[in-house]
Amino acid sequence: MELDAAQATLFETARKNQPASISSLKFTAQSDGGDIQLRISPASAIPGEPKDFIPNQPYINAASAGGKISRDGDAWIIDLKRAKKDALDQPIPQGKSLSGILNGSTSVIISETTISSPPPKPLPVSAYLVNLFLMFLGGMILNLMPCVFPVIGLKIMGFVQQAGNDRKKIVLHGIVFTLGVLASFAVLSGILFAARLAAGGGSSSIGWGYQLQSPWVVMSLMLLMFAMGLSMFGLFEIGTSATSIGGSLQSKQGLSGSFFSGILATVVATPCSAPLLGPAIGKAIALPTFQFFTSFAAMAIGLSMPYLALSAFPKLIDRLPRPGAWMESFKQAMSFLLFATAGYLLWVYATQILLENLLGPIFGLSLIAIAAWIYGRWNLPHLASRTRRIAVLLTLLFAIGGFVLAMPPKKSKLTWEPWSQERVDALLAEGKPVYIDFTAQWCLTCQVNKKVAYTDEIIELMKQKNIVALKADKTSPNPAIEEKLQELGRSAIPVNVLLVPEKDPIITPEVLSAGYLKDLFTKEIPAK
Repeated sequence: MELDAAQATLFETARKNQPASISSLKFTAQSDGGDIQLRISPASAIPGEPKDFIPNQPYINAASAGGKISRDGDAWIIDLKRAKKDALDQPIPQGKSLSGILNGSTSVIISETTISSPPPKPLPVSAYLVNLFLMFLGGMILNLMPCVFPVIGLKIMGFVQQAGNDRKKIVLHGIVFTLGVLASFAVLSGILFAARLAAGGGSSSIGWGYQLQSPWVVMSLMLLMFAMGLSMFGLFEIGTSATSIGGSLQSKQGLSGSFFSGILATVVATPCSAPLLGPAIGKAIALPTFQFFTSFAAMAIGLSMPYLALSAFPKLIDRLPRPGAWMESFKQAMSFLLFATAGYLLWVYATQILLENLLGPIFGLSLIAIAAWIYGRWNLPHLASRTRRIAVLLTLLFAIGGFVLAMPPKKSKLTWEPWSQERVDALLAEGKPVYIDFTAQWCLTCQVNKKVAYTDEIIELMKQKNIVALKADKTSPNPAIEEKLQELGRSAIPVNVLLVPEKDPIITPEVLSAGYLKDLFTKEIPAK
């Protein structure tokens, strides 16, 4: 093979025009979710002036397509527009990295660089002070919310009981309560700040109240609010170590109660804070370190201010009502606010675990109530020690049972398609067996069947047998379902039917078990 001398110059020119890789260059790319800014330094390492940047990624437009190239000291700044849709007007999936070719008198390779969030920008002093005030004011207003008011209200009742006692001790309790609030805010905001750093240093998608995204946290708060409501209503007494009500403010245990109350006030404030403090919190989350933590500290001080003010200015205590029978009525009234909070959290929990799984938490709350009733009815000082021990044991058993029932359920691997006669006919025509569950949300036996019969083994067997599961849901009236049930000779649910091509329908017993379904599917559907 001989080289064509006439083409040598062409190949030599092509080699010289290949993009260069300059090892001394440093690249950073930042975006707040919209446009992207690429910074290349040192600019002096690039011969000539860049004319365009051609990205490798489809979700970034070239600099010549609406972008801009500018010089900032010894760095080139390239502003790039995101490409949201392709030529067919279909959305383009967005990525988190950038690379390409910088074109100019010399083309330069821009190696792959992660697109990070820009560092948070500090607020001007005037705007920062306004945000601090809003956070402080919002923290104070939180004391009137159903989540927080019972805790703060009962602590103020402690002042009513202690009016006339040692003022120094009262001040100490106010400080300890505030420290509990500040410590809790420090932990929550610290976790939030760490999550923000892990997301790239800027503001992340994690916001205040992020802990409520966990079903376990929502469930725990729900049970806590419900149990506190039962206690305040008088079903049982939690004890002075938890509430400091009726305990001596001079005792060490009372100080622990004040600190715990501060923590509790912070924890239960979370469900109320999002709608009330949304704008201020949203702004605070994106602030630099100092402004970030001082903003949340202002909110914490606002939350603890009523209790702190009463302890710091003893004369205010003299303006409070005198102790009396009204205090028990006030405490019981607070229980309804806690029940409302528990109901709100149950609503949130239902969305997280799906409505069809809500029966377990409802029964779980019922068992918690029974546990509280047993404890308050039979664990009394004047009763025999044997009776009290049995009461404590039964309380634990019912409480544990309630907690287990309320736990987030394991996600089912069985996929139910909505029932229709047209779908059934189409599946049977394809030679596929069909299993139909005629059910309703209000049918207790139906819900028990779902929990007991459809084990992982049964679901795997249904996949092996290529069984298609259809749900005929008659929670609301459905004439087509009613007509089909009459055709099957049934008027009440649950009704479960197995349809196999070229065979008569097989109607199961009302109460199902995993063993029965295993035998049914194995016997009626031939192996392939």
